[in-house]
Amino acid sequence: MKTNRIERTAKYFHVAHREGKRYEGAPVEYRPKNLEEAYAAQDRFLELSSSGSLSVAGYKIAVTSQVIQQLVGLAHPCLGTIRGGSVHASPARLAESGFQHVAVECEIAFTLKNPLVPVRGEQDRESVRALIETCHPAFELIEDRYADYSTMDALSLIADNCWCGGVVLGPAVIDWQTLALDQLTGTLEINGKKVGEGVTRDALGHPLEGLAWIANTLAKQGKSLTGGMVVITGSIIATEFISSGDSAVFSVDGLGHTALNLF
Repeated sequence: MKTNRIERTAKYFHVAHREGKRYEGAPVEYRPKNLEEAYAAQDRFLELSSSGSLSVAGYKIAVTSQVIQQLVGLAHPCLGTIRGGSVHASPARLAESGFQHVAVECEIAFTLKNPLVPVRGEQDRESVRALIETCHPAFELIEDRYADYSTMDALSLIADNCWCGGVVLGPAVIDWQTLALDQLTGTLEINGKKVGEGVTRDALGHPLEGLAWIANTLAKQGKSLTGGMVVITGSIIATEFISSGDSAVFSVDGLGHTALNLF
């Protein structure tokens, strides 16, 4: 039954995280059958992981590249939840022991206005401008738990909250409207060495497209963005794994940089 699949999948991932197990998709005998069940399992997994006191700091968009979409069997991105307490101000110093296998993704983030005046109807990159207070360079912390990427399935990935391990938020830029947000160059340095570069249009063509997609996807689920939330809009540089002793810096033209030291 549907309810049984959702509950068993949520408990499966809750126990796997608690016991530090390597990532494996939910067993096929009770794996979610569709996106509705997968997102319901994600919600339930987050409830279990927070002992019933879940706070939501914002949302992430995942699987924005066609290569990864093909790998997991999707024709569109997917949605993850940023948990309360997992947004860290840059420069952040975090313990490797808080993760199993952590990577950084380089993204553009938005902090929403508070109070937030909702924009009604289907959203697009222009309408969501009214929701934004500030823009930031950001790291998403990816917790893949040593996954075998060749065996990934989208419904398990969604149920496991799209591997969101938190966010490191760079400085708040108030006058972001003066920037061509789809034309900014970003660079990633690890331990002082440049390891990647991208342009902000590399995630869905424009950071605001990611925000609009998140708003529309939440609306279809009967949810909504609320004031003060943080939204991250997809990586513009290839994922890089880091370990204890590493320092990572993501710099974006016009937005400054976000920095992380893992100890």
